[in-house]
Amino acid sequence: MFIRKLMSRITNTSGSENDPVELSPTGSEASATENTTAETQETAGDPPDRRQIGAFTTSSGSVPGAGDRLRSDTAEINLYDRLPYPNYSHRESHPRKLEAIATLFGMKPPPSNACRVLELGCASGWNLIPQAQDLPFSRFLGIDSSVRQIENARNMAEELDLQNIELRHADILEVDRDWGQFDYIICHGIYSWVPKEVREKLLEICSGNLVSNGVALVSYNTYPGWSTRGMVRDMMRYHVAGREDPHEQVTQARAVLKFLAENCPEDTPHAKALENELAALSDKSDSQIFHDHLELVNHPVYFHQFVEQAGANNLQYLGDVNFHQMVSGFLSKDAKALLAGVPLLQQEQYMDYLNNRLFRRSLLCHADVKLERNLQPRIIYGFHVAQTQPLDLKLLDPNEEKPVGFKIGKHKLMINGPLVKAAIWRLSEVWPESLLFEDLHTQALDMLQPGQRELYEESQKSEAGDSRSELSLALMAFMSAGLMECFVHPPRPLRRPGEHPVASPVARCQARDGVKVTNSRHELVTLTDTEHHIIKSLDGSHDRQALASSLGDALASGAMRVMQDGEALDEVDPKMLSDIVERSLHRLYRGALLVE
Repeated sequence: MFIRKLMSRITNTSGSENDPVELSPTGSEASATENTTAETQETAGDPPDRRQIGAFTTSSGSVPGAGDRLRSDTAEINLYDRLPYPNYSHRESHPRKLEAIATLFGMKPPPSNACRVLELGCASGWNLIPQAQDLPFSRFLGIDSSVRQIENARNMAEELDLQNIELRHADILEVDRDWGQFDYIICHGIYSWVPKEVREKLLEICSGNLVSNGVALVSYNTYPGWSTRGMVRDMMRYHVAGREDPHEQVTQARAVLKFLAENCPEDTPHAKALENELAALSDKSDSQIFHDHLELVNHPVYFHQFVEQAGANNLQYLGDVNFHQMVSGFLSKDAKALLAGVPLLQQEQYMDYLNNRLFRRSLLCHADVKLERNLQPRIIYGFHVAQTQPLDLKLLDPNEEKPVGFKIGKHKLMINGPLVKAAIWRLSEVWPESLLFEDLHTQALDMLQPGQRELYEESQKSEAGDSRSELSLALMAFMSAGLMECFVHPPRPLRRPGEHPVASPVARCQARDGVKVTNSRHELVTLTDTEHHIIKSLDGSHDRQALASSLGDALASGAMRVMQDGEALDEVDPKMLSDIVERSLHRLYRGALLVE
C-alpha cells in the first residue's frame, strides 16, 4: 500500500554517531531596530468585600454565562461586544487548502479562484476579508452576532473597497436554504462553544447550503486532550463564580491556576498537568481565555462522535485540513504496524488517543460523494507544490551521495537520491512560492551533473525506475511530515521589491492596529518594529530613499533605535539606514507580504 511505503521514509531518531547530515529551518533575520516605547499596566485594587489568598480573591455566587457565540438575542449584552475575540486569520480555512485536500481524495471541488464562501462566526473579518482580497473573482458572505465586530469588519472592507464580500449581523439559527448554496463553508471556533440546537443547526447548514461537490470546514475541541483542559476550566469557572466583569474573571482565572500549579503536591501527574496548562495559557490574551475557557458552553467530543453527528446530517468525513495529521508516520514502529490494517476513521480515533489530541479541523462533504482513499504517487503530478518553511541550503548538495535527514521533533525524514535533493533545493530557493510538479521535475533534472541526468532520463523508459514516481513519492513523504503542501490553484506569484515597493493592502490596513498582519499565504505574521514602520508606507508612492528618510526621522525622534552588539547606537549614517531598509524589504518579500 502506498501509505505504508510513504511512512517507511519517516523514522524515529536513533541518536547514533552515524546519523546523516541534518537540515534545520533557517531562522529569520534579526531586527535591526527595536521600539523604545515602554509598556505600562494598571492593576485595580481588590474589592474590600473579597478575601485575598495570595494573588487571587475568593467570592461566592453562580458562574455568569458567557453566552451563545452566535446568538445575540439570548442575552441583554453580547459579550463579544464587550470583549471582542482577538483578530486572527486561519490559514487552514482558505478555500485553496480545502480544494487541495478534496482533490487529493478524488473529489472535483469548485475552483477556489472562482467560488462562493460562507463563514459562520466571522468576527471582525480578519479571516474572510484577506480571502476576499486574494480571490477577487469569488464571492464571500460572513455572519456574526456581535454588532461591534461586524461594524469593524465592514469598516475594513469598505476602506479596502472590496466589492465581493458581504458582512452581515445575523444569528446562525436564521440561516436556511433561502440563503443559497455555497462552495465552501467555514465554521472555525464555533461548534464546541454553542448549545446543542446551534451545533445541530450548524451541521444542517453544512448539508443544506453546500453544493453537491462542496467542502465544509468545522473545528472543535476533542477528547481525550480536553479531559485535562476541561478539568482546569472547571476549576477556573468555580473560582470566578459571582464575578460579572470579564476582565476580572480572566485575572482571577489566571491567578487561581497559578496558585494551584505552584501549591499542589510536587512530582505528581496532577502537578505536571497543572504546570502544562499554566504554560499553555501564559501567552493567551484575556479575550482568548475568556471566550475559549470561561464560556458557559464548552462541548468537546471524541472524533468518532463528531463523525457520527455529521453522518446524521448526510455528511461524511473528508479529511483533516492538515494532511500530515491524518498520517501515522510519527508513531512508533509497533503502533504503525498495528494500525496499518485499521479503517481510516478508526485509525484516526486511535491516533487521537495516542497523541492526546485536543483540537481538530475536520473537512466534511456530502455522504454520497465517492472518495479515493488509496492515494497513489501520481496524484500529485497535477499539483503545484511548495515548502511550508525555508530550509538551510548550505548543508544540502544535490550531487552528494550521503543521505540527508530533516529532523522534526524526535523524528527524521530521510532524503536519498540526487533528483530529490535537487528538487528540495529548488523549492527552498523559490520559497515562499510554489512550482508546478512538472516544472519542478524539469528544473531538478537541470541541476544534476551530466552523468546523473543521463541516468534519470534513461530511467524514464522503465516504469519501475520512473523519476517522476520517485520525486512524487518523496514529496508526499514531505507532505506527510508537514514540510510540504500542494495546491490546485496556488497563491498568486509574488514580486520582489521594485523601485516603489507595494505591500498587500490588507496587511497595510492591519498594520495600523498592531504588528500582526495577514500575508498572501493567509498566514498571520508578526512584524519586527522596522518592518511594522516600513510596511505602512509601502503603497507604491515611496522609493527606498523616502523609506530610509522616514526611518531616520523615527530614529531621530527617539521612537525607534538601532541596536548593534546589544548596544543602542547614538548615530546612524545613511548607508546603515539604506541597509536596514533593504534587509527589511527582503524579509517582507520572503514573508509573502509584498505584491509589487
